[in-house]
Amino acid sequence: MTTEQNSTQLGTYVKANGIDIYYEESGSGYPLLLIHGGSVTCKMWQPYIGPLALHFRVITPDSRGHGRTNNSANELSYR
Repeated sequence: MTTEQNSTQLGTYVKANGIDIYYEESGSGYPLLLIHGGSVTCKMWQPYIGPLALHFRVITPDSRGHGRTNNSANELSYR
């Protein structure tokens, strides 16, 4: 696998707690889960994924109500 192929991101969904959670993953090896902050999406990790994917299986989900993950309860709080 070349470096370019190794850093290719694949987006997909997984069902959890009644919602479809969008996530992207790239690379291989030990999993490294990167969680984005409050008003952004998994795309905030874009500048770091290439180098990290050389050593890890990088997984970047969109949190509930952010990006491509919906918020079926139509409410969002930090409580």
